Amino acid sequence: MKVEQCIALITGGSQGFGKAFSREILRKGGKVTIVDIDDTAGAKTCEEFTKEFGAENINYIHCDVTDEGSFENALTSTVSKHGRLDLLCNNAGGVIKDAKKLVELNLTSVIRGTFLGIKHMKAANKGEGGCIINVGSLSGIIPLSINPVYSATKFGVVGFTRSLKNANKGENIRVNCLCPSFALTPMIEKALEARPSLRQTMDEFGIVPIDDVARGFMELVNDESKDGEVLTVTVEGLVYFTAEHEKVPVEPSL
Repeated sequence: MKVEQCIALITGGSQGFGKAFSREILRKGGKVTIVDIDDTAGAKTCEEFTKEFGAENINYIHCDVTDEGSFENALTSTVSKHGRLDLLCNNAGGVIKDAKKLVELNLTSVIRGTFLGIKHMKAANKGEGGCIINVGSLSGIIPLSINPVYSATKFGVVGFTRSLKNANKGENIRVNCLCPSFALTPMIEKALEARPSLRQTMDEFGIVPIDDVARGFMELVNDESKDGEVLTVTVEGLVYFTAEHEKVPVEPSL
């Protein structure tokens, strides 16, 4: 993908990983639509990026990714404005106590966004193919016992993305998953305030710089050979995850 010509939409793009991803695309000469539910942060980020990259390259749309109509509107508005969609990053997510809402935000919206992105990227809808990156977490590979529902949603994102390997090859659409370890994003900083004991778990997993996660994001954007892959970002660097299926015999119960 020629990043300098790409039209990107990034959910949860006002802060944290989403903001870093948006900046990388803008630096390379692409155009970015940031969608978020936090209008204050969205306005602040757009003002910052407008000064640095020009108003013609950045756009903000209020969007609740758990609402299908709102999500669809964000994509159709972007396509109407620019003529196509080349890159979609399903980055929006969070940590909330209500298990049903957490699944809706972290997993269902990623599935919804992926299928909406594929629809707009298909030739039948005048699309030219594209790249979709779903943001999971290292806790979608290594169980996070302090928040099993959160971990389950991220395992779902990983499994869903891997299951789409080569599913849209004929349309030149790639779907990959980015799984970073903990990073000091606004979401994590807020979680730490509410639960200081989280620091111990973070230290066990390892804390990575947001810039390293953005580097992983650009790796998935640029490498057109990757489809249905999972890229982890840890203190050890960028490593593609490969599941090892081993047959382990089960001893009869006594």
